[in-house]
Amino acid sequence: MATGIDVAGRRAAAAEVGPEEFLPWYEEQLAGATDTDERAQLQELRDWVAAGNSPDSRWSALQLYDTVLAELPGPFVLFDDDDGCLRTRIGSLLTWFSEFSTTSLARLLVLAAHEKDPVTAPTALLAAGLVGPSATAEDITPRLKDADPLMRWAAASALIRLAALDKAPVGPGLIGRAVTELTAAARSPFDRVTDYCEGDLHRHIQRTRPPGSHPAAVRALDEVGCALLSALQDWARDSPVTAAPGIARSIIRLTVNVVPEPEHPDTADTLEAMCDEHLVLAHAVHSAPGAHHRPLGGRAALDMTVEDRWPSSRLRW
Repeated sequence: MATGIDVAGRRAAAAEVGPEEFLPWYEEQLAGATDTDERAQLQELRDWVAAGNSPDSRWSALQLYDTVLAELPGPFVLFDDDDGCLRTRIGSLLTWFSEFSTTSLARLLVLAAHEKDPVTAPTALLAAGLVGPSATAEDITPRLKDADPLMRWAAASALIRLAALDKAPVGPGLIGRAVTELTAAARSPFDRVTDYCEGDLHRHIQRTRPPGSHPAAVRALDEVGCALLSALQDWARDSPVTAAPGIARSIIRLTVNVVPEPEHPDTADTLEAMCDEHLVLAHAVHSAPGAHHRPLGGRAALDMTVEDRWPSSRLRW
């Protein structure tokens, strides 16, 4: 849900497990069965599949999806209901139906702009970002400056999804601002939540990956980061006076050499955001009372899990 629903992918997967794929198997099993009870059970299942059903959950889930899709836009009348919770649920529901976005997108953007309920409005804004095309970024970007932090979180989450689409008007600088908002949300959770990820804000943020952050790449970078962290901890232990500014310069230098066009304004904005947000947060965690630091090199690193390296009780983002 954090990056939208791949309906085309789900349809392709369901097509591979439809009734026509299972029927020959059931007929073969039925032909070879000798036990009376077993034959009766197989005959019942074979007839059920022959009637156009599939035992695969992906296929049955798609049937339920299409049943609700056929009823749209009927539930739109509930946007005028006095119950804010009901309006919120309908906005969240539309996130699942990107195939209906040509009709729902305009209504979601209007709801996000004029809704007074403090949960319904950000729910509608994020729904628009999850079902809309790349051009939707132009409608959502201004909400990064909204006074409401929940609205800024919704805008940031939506923009990161839209940035992965073709021709999206979302540059590195804007992605940096979005990541900054997500980091701030993880550090200071809201007293209000949306329905996304069943209301689990941190789980939603964790699943909202910027473009290019594929799981395999994340794992590889995690290993590189462990080696780098071990070296930086050695530096801090052996030369505490020069370590702080030296480590900061090393991180900035690394970023300048990895990110293309270091003089580009978008890159400069990203580096500034790193200084303002991530380094301050890292220092706060490193210096927190009771913080403990273990060596991460060699055999110790191989035996550690991701949770060992980055305890979720301390790093919630």
